[in-house]
Amino acid sequence: MKLDLNNYVQDKKTVAEYEIGFNQIVRFVPHVAHDEVEKARQFRQGLKPAIRHVLGAFTITNFRSMVEQALGVEMQLMYTADLYKSSGGE
Repeated sequence: MKLDLNNYVQDKKTVAEYEIGFNQIVRFVPHVAHDEVEKARQFRQGLKPAIRHVLGAFTITNFRSMVEQALGVEMQLMYTADLYKSSGGE
């Protein structure tokens, strides 16, 4: 099951959708599920590169904080993309 966790990525899912799937898989990997630092690290590894890159600037040591920060970054990226489109960008 660890292999599934290592291969599970956000891809086209939202952070919230990715979190749901991640939680369904991680519960079968006890050494990750019960280690907040490792769980947060594994979650970050599967995020889209743009989100993962921003989160790399922070020291986040628990899963809930990682998810909340990822949701915030995702929202900011979507807002920036919407602004770009509304200003005539493609």
